[in-house]
Amino acid sequence: MKKFAIAALAALTFATPAFAGNDPVLWKALDRWRVYTDPNLDGGCYMHATYGDDFGMRIGFDMHRGTAVGFIMLMSQRWASLIEGQHYSIQIKFDGTARSGWATWTAVAGKSGLGTPAILMPFSNADMIGVVGAATAVHFSYEGRAVLDANLPGSMQAMHEVALCTTTMRADAFKPNDPFRGGGRTAPVRDPFTPL
Repeated sequence: MKKFAIAALAALTFATPAFAGNDPVLWKALDRWRVYTDPNLDGGCYMHATYGDDFGMRIGFDMHRGTAVGFIMLMSQRWASLIEGQHYSIQIKFDGTARSGWATWTAVAGKSGLGTPAILMPFSNADMIGVVGAATAVHFSYEGRAVLDANLPGSMQAMHEVALCTTTMRADAFKPNDPFRGGGRTAPVRDPFTPL
């Protein structure tokens, strides 16, 4: 079941993530991770972990325009020098299984629109899903300087919940909003308070 959910999500196409300002809702609490669904991600979900009082990390999917965009976001109050519009080349090394060792990626990150200083790293390689699920640790660096070293216990279960959450949220978005309406094509759920 876990492999199927992650594989199904990996088969989706990828684009560019977008963030706005609605509050996320807790989907499931795990030992290290909290999985959230976020209205800003159009049915996408993410897993979130904190490391002490200084750092936070999110890994998830934005579903705008019906396509999945993978992203990793790192947050820290320490990063006051981040500049809006500037790009940062971040090296990411995931410690996977003993056979594969460290899987290394380079991401082009930009400052996110959150209130807390944060960098957003979109990814389009579906292999990242399996790498995150198998990883036990991750190392982020910028120009040879460490950004964050983090353990990832339970990342496979958390990644499964992110996939399940995203699949469920996307399915709910296309349920009919009028239970008394007859057959025919179903419409996406609409906010009844949206001005005409």
